[in-house]
Amino acid sequence: MKKLKAAIILDEKKIKNWEKAALEDALDIIDIKLILSCKNTKVKKSIFKNFLYYVLNILALKNKYTRSSILKIPGAKVIDFYCSYVGAWQAIPEEVSEELLSNNVDVVIKFGMSLLIIDENLKKIPVLSYHHGDPSKYRGRPAGFYEVLYNEDKSGIMVQRLTNQLDAGEVLAFAESKLVHHSYKKSAQQFYQVSEFLLRKALINLKNDRFFSIKTDGKNYRLPSNLTVFRFFLVLLRRKINHVIYGAFFEKKWNVGTVKFRPDMGSESVISLSEVDEFEIESRYSFYADPFFSVDCTKVRLEALNKKNGLGDILEIDLSDFSKTSVLLSGLHYSYPFSFLNNGLEYLLPEVASHSHQYFLNLSNSQEISEVKGLESKRIVDATLFNSDGLWYLFFGYNDSAHTVLNLWFAKSLDENFIKHPSSPVCMSPSSARMAGRILVTDEGMFRFGQDNSRGYGASITILKITNISSTFYEEKEYGKIRMSEGLGPHTLDFDRPNGVALVDYYKNEFSLFSGVRRFKALAAKV
Repeated sequence: MKKLKAAIILDEKKIKNWEKAALEDALDIIDIKLILSCKNTKVKKSIFKNFLYYVLNILALKNKYTRSSILKIPGAKVIDFYCSYVGAWQAIPEEVSEELLSNNVDVVIKFGMSLLIIDENLKKIPVLSYHHGDPSKYRGRPAGFYEVLYNEDKSGIMVQRLTNQLDAGEVLAFAESKLVHHSYKKSAQQFYQVSEFLLRKALINLKNDRFFSIKTDGKNYRLPSNLTVFRFFLVLLRRKINHVIYGAFFEKKWNVGTVKFRPDMGSESVISLSEVDEFEIESRYSFYADPFFSVDCTKVRLEALNKKNGLGDILEIDLSDFSKTSVLLSGLHYSYPFSFLNNGLEYLLPEVASHSHQYFLNLSNSQEISEVKGLESKRIVDATLFNSDGLWYLFFGYNDSAHTVLNLWFAKSLDENFIKHPSSPVCMSPSSARMAGRILVTDEGMFRFGQDNSRGYGASITILKITNISSTFYEEKEYGKIRMSEGLGPHTLDFDRPNGVALVDYYKNEFSLFSGVRRFKALAAKV
């Protein structure tokens, strides 16, 4: 792939950590020729009117992702310049924009300056810029503030091709990040973390002339007044108190069951809890979750949380005789017991991220453990294999970002190294990124199930149709929802298709004087 010649716009050569990570992620497709360093960017501040916002900014938006350093690119020419101002808008000197043309720059990536005037020279070169907000609802600034205030499910992030209209350019890449509704600081960390993956996708889409069809006519917000920020503090305080009360006195009561169910692809399906045949939880366990059928659908494997140590065991239950229960894995924390067939043998791919890199084991010989090659240095969660056209595709999340970012790697065989897919990450949204079960193949197509963790963990499932999967390209689109009535979930599901039976997990929030103690014990056990 021929690299794009790129120029980077900065203020005083400074770049934030998340911006630097985004550049590093894209170095296989860009060759940075110029660094344009503006020497006189100044942001007009109304200290009296917005005093509380500036305090909030220091407390919430200053984090490890926004720390700055001087950008140094070997071989890149640095051009220092002073911009001119037209109101709040900045203009690059004509001789600088002509330098871009004379160096045959293919793309300008704007990290510095404020509102940039796209002059006649810049109209000839795509200028890419980030905006933290869904442009169909939230244009302007500050990033994430109004989304948290108005209790949105999630926050949008985009890379756009700039025009002379604020946050209304063509969208080249779009993602969504999780909002932590009781913490603006944690919400900001979420959207800066996701931001580093967008630039590379935007550049690939620019090369292929692909744009997102997203409305850019949302309300243009301004910095909040002191009164609005004071209201914001009160809202967060109330939510924080509710969060602490929930953690101390409420807990999710999980269980697993089977139900006659076929999802209605393309719309919302509802599973009634009253129709679910619940499993009876053994007395030594607090709950059951993460259920999967065996390949022949005669057994169920699931996570069972041990009451004594707060760690997950993997149980195997015989569906013909529920008294026939065996413990497959115990002693450390195990979950998500996905299984698959290879060369006539069934293998288990359990989640082991709390204590190990990923491996799979032969269920006919539990002593035979094989590493997932290429990922030996990674701790991954909810790993799900899918074989298509002779390739093994591995969907997974990383511990610190699984709720929002789904990664895809692939290999020609399980004996070879898995490598990162060119389209990875393939999903960046709390409503669908985390895997919720195996890939389902029907006459209608291939379907992926993703947990919807926008409001609460495992509250429902998003159905996504895989429209293209190969070694070079991956594409999916949202295709429906599955939720529970009289409870929350499903969080994971599997299917016995010949019998029209679904295996699901779900939960209810229940009061307990000891839930805080149990929660602390479980966290301590995993450390």
